[in-house]
Amino acid sequence: NHLQKVTEVKFHAIINFLNLTTMQKTILLLLIMIVSSNMQAQNNMGFHSDNYSGVYSLNFNPAEMVDSRYKVHVNLFSMDLTASNNYLGLKSSALFNKSDSAFKDPDFNDNYVVERLNGRKKSVYQSMNLGLPSFILNFGKKTQHAVGFNFRIREMVNANGIDERTARQSWHELLLTDLYNEGIQNKNFSLQATTWAEFGLSYGRDIINTGEHYLKAGASMKLTQGMASAYFYSDNADIVFTSDSTMTVVDTDFKFGYSESFSSIPRTSKEVLDKNRYGMGWDFGAVYEYRPKHQNFKYMMDGDSNFVNPTKNKYMFRVGLSVMDLGFLNFQRSRGFDAEFYANVNDINLERYFQESFQNFGTTGLQDFNDTLIILFDEDRTKREYYMVAMPTRINLYFDYNIWKGFYANFTASIAPGYVKTPAKTRAITEFSITPRYEHAWFGFYMPISFNAHGNFHLGTGLRAGPLVIGTYDITPLLVRKTIYDANFYLALSVPITKSLKDKDKDHVSRKHDLCKKEPGTWATKGCSDKDGDGIADTDDKCPNDKGLAEFDGCPDRDGDKIIDSEDACPDDAGLAEFKGCPDTDGDKIIDSEDACPNDAGLAEFKGCPDTDGDKIIDSEDDCPEDAGIAEFKGCPDTDGDKIMDKEDDCPDVAGLSKFKGCPDTDDDGTMDKEDGCPDIAGPAANKGCPWPDTDGDGLVDKDDDCPKAAGPKSNKGCPEIKEDVKQLIKMAFDNLEFETAKAKIKAQSLASLDKLVKVMKDNPEYSLRIAGHTDNVGDPKANMQLSKDRAESVRDYFVEKGISENRFVTEAYGDTKPIGDNKRSAGRKMNRRVEMEIFFEK
Repeated sequence: NHLQKVTEVKFHAIINFLNLTTMQKTILLLLIMIVSSNMQAQNNMGFHSDNYSGVYSLNFNPAEMVDSRYKVHVNLFSMDLTASNNYLGLKSSALFNKSDSAFKDPDFNDNYVVERLNGRKKSVYQSMNLGLPSFILNFGKKTQHAVGFNFRIREMVNANGIDERTARQSWHELLLTDLYNEGIQNKNFSLQATTWAEFGLSYGRDIINTGEHYLKAGASMKLTQGMASAYFYSDNADIVFTSDSTMTVVDTDFKFGYSESFSSIPRTSKEVLDKNRYGMGWDFGAVYEYRPKHQNFKYMMDGDSNFVNPTKNKYMFRVGLSVMDLGFLNFQRSRGFDAEFYANVNDINLERYFQESFQNFGTTGLQDFNDTLIILFDEDRTKREYYMVAMPTRINLYFDYNIWKGFYANFTASIAPGYVKTPAKTRAITEFSITPRYEHAWFGFYMPISFNAHGNFHLGTGLRAGPLVIGTYDITPLLVRKTIYDANFYLALSVPITKSLKDKDKDHVSRKHDLCKKEPGTWATKGCSDKDGDGIADTDDKCPNDKGLAEFDGCPDRDGDKIIDSEDACPDDAGLAEFKGCPDTDGDKIIDSEDACPNDAGLAEFKGCPDTDGDKIIDSEDDCPEDAGIAEFKGCPDTDGDKIMDKEDDCPDVAGLSKFKGCPDTDDDGTMDKEDGCPDIAGPAANKGCPWPDTDGDGLVDKDDDCPKAAGPKSNKGCPEIKEDVKQLIKMAFDNLEFETAKAKIKAQSLASLDKLVKVMKDNPEYSLRIAGHTDNVGDPKANMQLSKDRAESVRDYFVEKGISENRFVTEAYGDTKPIGDNKRSAGRKMNRRVEMEIFFEK
């Protein structure tokens, strides 16, 4: 019923206004007046940053309800009214005139209304937010949880994309002749009016809590109930004012739609609700708090030393981010059609076509106006029974800093996306604010300094006193004489139930657990007195002046050995009952006070000291406590009896010499056995203790013998001496050796000399022969190299044919690389064409 009355008052006020003005106003002006008659939801500037905003924080960031200063916070009623535009301003002198003469002035518009003419597009933004019974509830100890319910009715209206010339002509009732016949384009021109109810369920909790760093998040799911909606949109409304009562619309597409509740003005709230549908909306938010002094807020309560005082704000600064009003509203479309119009009509007579439709608005709603549009313009209809309206999405980002105790400063950027191309929408307004404030549990005062998307600057104030909140975001008209483009007022009444420690006697025990509420006690004694602080109430403590244990009825056992101090012979050292409380640390049945080695189990014969290896030398005096030894070596063993103790003996199991660290040298050749290749035969160290070999038995050992496999005199380094006649035979064979021209075939006249050399090789089997082939430089070097190879091998093959083993020969080929004569002369070239032969002995 309240909603129905508000709706009637609003729309009938519009009709009365239209009856008082001439029909020289265009359809644009009429729709702007509809917009100007509504109010739209607005966040309470300044109050939203208060740590005691409680249930009202659900409308700005749902995460803020987590770890709230309220246990429970209930909204009884709240109201927020806002109006803003960037075109028409009201001189403050009209409001603060000592009499009401300003509003009786017949030239009021000329004397008190100011036009802001700057060439920019004009916008109108007005709002109302009606908060009905809602609440939040905080619970949880280590993890903080919060739930909330939010119920409110919201109205939002916008006018955007209005060309400044269109606004001026409308305000001056089409009387500005300098604007006649001038084409005016209103790009993305839109008018919207929307009313709906909203039911929200919210949940939030802390996500991270390390003490210094704290992160909380929250979300709301909202059921929306559409009540009334109308919209008018054109991406480029091109109009021409042709006279004081006519206008032309040129090549313009536009969409006009309204809900069934505007088909005729509803008379009851049930009529409003029955004609519309439900929609859905969502809010999401997160808040990070930096708490560098979090230890200062720790408070022991009920035995928990990590209990955090819930009554205090703990952050140095916090950063919040929220995305609000994601979702849609749902409306039943009037007549069930989605109408799109195309307008290209000259000289529309506004009085003729629109006067009657607005006079009948109180009974027919927008039906007559819609019919007039159908008569004038081409209509394209699509069967759509319902339509959705985008909710007024807002992104809130803010930074809040704790200056000192209850003094804070807050910066907020509240961004409202435009949805410029969306015909059916609601839209908030972008704002930026800086708010200094002081807050206390039952009192708060703040002064927001803000700037909005209309280019308007504000200085506001707000007051929170217990359950009452009242304020405005602009008090500058009270302070300075200025032109007013905005107005705002908000009021809230709630039931605040703050969190408390519930600890009247300040003994850190809550009322729930305190058995002695009138005297300070401890958690361990359930709030009762405990003079010695041992967690046992004095009335039950047998030793009330000495801190003790419950198992001994409050009497002490300082060393914790389960023997009370009064019966303990060693009260400061934990011990055993068999020794009247005195300790036997090493468990050797000798009490520590009589034990020379109290930390090591030992024997009575050594006063409790151990002899691990049993050699009758106690470990503390034994250099080898784990190996039985002899006194001569301080308890260390000498297994092989060579007077060198094992730990210094490289051969502890075999008697040896000190110069070899206990290892033997059997053949006494200066090389110890383990490194001697011939341990029983003396030999030089250079040959690992073995004698050098003389393979050929010529009295010269192999290492000094150039021919170890052929006996020879020492004067010739162990190699046999070649007889002079053999050397002559080799020379003769060399001198007589000839080959056929450019071939490897030996000439017949050379064979006799070779045969004599064959006999020498047979008579001297120790001889080996090196055969080297050479050529001159005539011809191709590669061919020469091959010829020298072939000739050397040809000589070798001749010897092999005569019965001499092939392995006694080595052939070498040098081609023209080693000349002995001048290749430029024939005699020299002849010298270079040769096969050299040399006897050698196997190494």
